[in-house]
Amino acid sequence: MDYNATALRQPPDRSIVSPAFIRSKPFENFAFRITDEPDHINVPELDTNFQDEAITSKTAFDYTELTEDQHRQAKSIASLSEKIQETQSPPEVKKYYFFDVKRWIEWLIWGISIVLIACTIGWAVYLHNANQALESYALRYRILRMEHSVSNSSFAQLDSIFENHRSNEAIATLEQRVINHEKAVQRQAELAIQQQRLTEEQTLLSHQLQH
Repeated sequence: MDYNATALRQPPDRSIVSPAFIRSKPFENFAFRITDEPDHINVPELDTNFQDEAITSKTAFDYTELTEDQHRQAKSIASLSEKIQETQSPPEVKKYYFFDVKRWIEWLIWGISIVLIACTIGWAVYLHNANQALESYALRYRILRMEHSVSNSSFAQLDSIFENHRSNEAIATLEQRVINHEKAVQRQAELAIQQQRLTEEQTLLSHQLQH
């Protein structure tokens, strides 16, 4: 490590030490004086009033030294930074409270909506089951009317088919038989009405011929 000791532009009894060539971390400049002792044994003493001119010159800054171009660049940078700060909105911080009225109202509305939907679905299921029960009893009545039987054995057989041992195939077969029977009865009724009309027309015609 090499260092320089100079006393330029300094008092004659002050020596400044500064690094010239160094391989490790450089140290700051310092100054010392040679003391005058009565026994003529002079020793170096650190000068605590020393201030490094290089550090002082670096830390001091005069704005008047800036040129017009530097002033314009500084103003443009400052305005650009202000615009960026305006456009960048701060992050929204959401606060949740246990007794938040708005949140409780939303939960209440959701709860009421779920209850209403569940009630609607339950009511629809109940009506569907009620309609199926009514259709079942109506089909039983039509079967009894087709068979002209109202005995206990007929009721027990129908209960076994529709309730105890429900068989959709047997119910579909009975329903088709009932439909065919009702069509046949309706056809017979239409033929009977036509026969009655023909008889009435013949009777009226015979009376007209006699007179």
